Amino acid sequence: MEEKCRKCGKTLFKKVLLDEQGHTAIDESTPISLESDDKESFFKCPHCLAKNIVVSSTSQYGVPQLRISHVKE
Repeated sequence: MEEKCRKCGKTLFKKVLLDEQGHTAIDESTPISLESDDKESFFKCPHCLAKNIVVSSTSQYGVPQLRISHVKE
């Protein structure tokens, strides 16, 4: 599984399945880290340098998650 950049559509990082409920985590082999500025946390696309803004949430099973909500250039 892969997470794609919301701007260019290229791969941001690979994901691994954690359980049967569909929870995922970033594959350790992916060279990307969560960055932040004064306002937001984001994954910066290594291809187009867009900021893929993330928000934190909790799944219906109580598992903390990050999801990409939108993109900024």
